Amino acid sequence: MVERLDKETVDIFTSKYLGSMSNTYTFSKRLAEQVINDYSKDLPSVILRPSIVVSTVKDPMSGWLDNFNGPVGMMVGGGKGILRVVCLEPNASADFIPVDLAIKVMLTAAWKRGLQTVTKDPTVHVYNVNSYQIHRITSKELVALGFRLNESTPLEGIVWYPSTILTSNRFLHYILTLLLHVLPALVIDEISKLIGRKPMLMKIQRVIYSSVVQLSYFLHNEWIFHNSNTLNSLTKQVPSAEREIFGYDYQKFEMESFFQHCLLGAKRYLLNENREEEAKRHYNR
Repeated sequence: MVERLDKETVDIFTSKYLGSMSNTYTFSKRLAEQVINDYSKDLPSVILRPSIVVSTVKDPMSGWLDNFNGPVGMMVGGGKGILRVVCLEPNASADFIPVDLAIKVMLTAAWKRGLQTVTKDPTVHVYNVNSYQIHRITSKELVALGFRLNESTPLEGIVWYPSTILTSNRFLHYILTLLLHVLPALVIDEISKLIGRKPMLMKIQRVIYSSVVQLSYFLHNEWIFHNSNTLNSLTKQVPSAEREIFGYDYQKFEMESFFQHCLLGAKRYLLNENREEEAKRHYNR
């Protein structure tokens, strides 16, 4: 339908079919799960629902990530000095799961599902792969932690001393965006043109603003995804001989140490930064 109809008609259909779903992203996920459910009587099926996937805890190395999504992107934007204001609920928590732990659950779930044939068990096994009952950090706490870590391990080429305002007021966010994002970006881009460099800050700020608007529903709300099925059925049933590879002791998860590795991983794998002393001098100046 989306490929064949014109945009105006698609918009009308979208508002009709979404119903209680918040956007087309969650709607398409629901459609995918229905397709899996339809085929589950003929094919052994598992549905895994990971929350926000973030950097690795350990495998293949600590802090590895290949994108700026989620809290790591916020830490980088704030650390670079370009993310000055974000519209969200400061006391809400966004559930996240390290990518290597999510993959361990995927492998373990496939192993467990394969222990029974589809004839004996035609049901779909469903697992919420997330951090509920394990760790929780609010947006306000995450930003404060990010700035503490950034002080000891600053990013290279920051354009403004790191500081980010969190507000749930959309009008205030719009005004502060004009003052703290748009105006400085216009000035710096004009200076870049004068000295022969390519202007890019305004382009980055457009991407940031668009992302905040699109994620608004998720940034202002908090959900609880129960994961007792994952914790009880999977992590505790991994054979002892395989536990070192496929298991993980969630009680040992240390928030500050993890995000320290997230920041170092972002510097190394996303930003390709390695000039530590120069970055510290620039940060202090």
